[in-house]
Amino acid sequence: MDIRENMFYGFGKVALAIALADGKVDHSEVQFIEESIKNIDKKNHIDLTLVRIVFNDYLKRGTTFTSAEILQNGIEEFHLGDNHLTHELAGIFSEVLKGLVAADEHHTIEEDEALVKFLVYLAERERIKA
Repeated sequence: MDIRENMFYGFGKVALAIALADGKVDHSEVQFIEESIKNIDKKNHIDLTLVRIVFNDYLKRGTTFTSAEILQNGIEEFHLGDNHLTHELAGIFSEVLKGLVAADEHHTIEEDEALVKFLVYLAERERIKA
C-alpha cells in the first residue's frame, strides 16, 4: 500500500466506526457506502475501493474492537496519507460520512460523536495545509 492509500484505508475504518457506533452495521449503511463509492468513482474519478474492502472484511469476519477503537485507528491510518488530502477530497469525505449517518434509521448520539470527531480532525488538517 502506498502512503496515499493509507488515507483511503483509514477513511474506510472511520466510516465503519461510524456505522458500528450504534452496535451494528445496518444493511442500509452498507448499501449507502456501495452506492457512494460507485458515484464518486464515476463522477470524480476517485477510487475508494479500500473503503469497500474495510466494510467487506468486517462483514466477513466481524471485529473484537469497539467503534471508538476503530475510529481512533482509522484516524491514525488516515493521518499517514493525509499529506495528499485536497479540499475536494475533504468535501467528499465529509459528505459521505454525513450521508452514512443519515442512512441509518436508528440514528444515535454515538454516531454523531464519531462523525464530529472526524470532521473536527479533517477541518484541522485542512487548516494546517492551507
